[in-house]
Amino acid sequence: MLAIYPHDLYAWQGVSQGGQIREFRDEGILMAENAVPPGSVGAQMPFLGEEAMDLMKRYNAMAMTGVLVEDSHAGRVTRGFGAPMARYTITRYDHDRFLRGVRHLATLHFEMGAEKVILPFSNFHVANSVDDLAQIGRTQRSRSTMELFTVHLMGTCRMGSTPQHSVVDLNGEIWDLPGCYVADSSLFPTAVGVNPQVTIMALATRVAERLRLPN
Repeated sequence: MLAIYPHDLYAWQGVSQGGQIREFRDEGILMAENAVPPGSVGAQMPFLGEEAMDLMKRYNAMAMTGVLVEDSHAGRVTRGFGAPMARYTITRYDHDRFLRGVRHLATLHFEMGAEKVILPFSNFHVANSVDDLAQIGRTQRSRSTMELFTVHLMGTCRMGSTPQHSVVDLNGEIWDLPGCYVADSSLFPTAVGVNPQVTIMALATRVAERLRLPN
């Protein structure tokens, strides 16, 4: 979600700084902010040509934010075109929480003085006021109209105590390929619901310690 303000914010200057709103964490909803490079912003823009260029000229006045939802379902890893493919379908419950989060976050931007908010919907791109947000309930009936992505794919090589219910053992070694170890977020049995950096570091350290122990 992009919010355009009437004054420059210069979010790209200095050290990358992120923030979070945890007021709705008990509902599994987290709202976050972080600066995104202009190339990435332009690639995700729902506009083309002069309209996109005019908007990108306001990059210095943009606030880049997003809604994170702790999922209630599990995906699958299959093979397609000779490569592994992760597939995931959000539930109606997750969809409703995303919509609530978008309304909360967009409302916050307008209360802070934003001129407009670029929304993550394929059939409803721009809200120009808080009143426009009432359209979310009317237009977002289908889960297919929402733009979703993840930068923290988890659980694709889940760790466990038996090969029937996991891909790797408790040392991170692949059951069906002895000598091959995994040491990243794919070890998680499920999504952890928070930024996984510290957990990844802890698991990688554990796997490395097991690797250096004599057999």
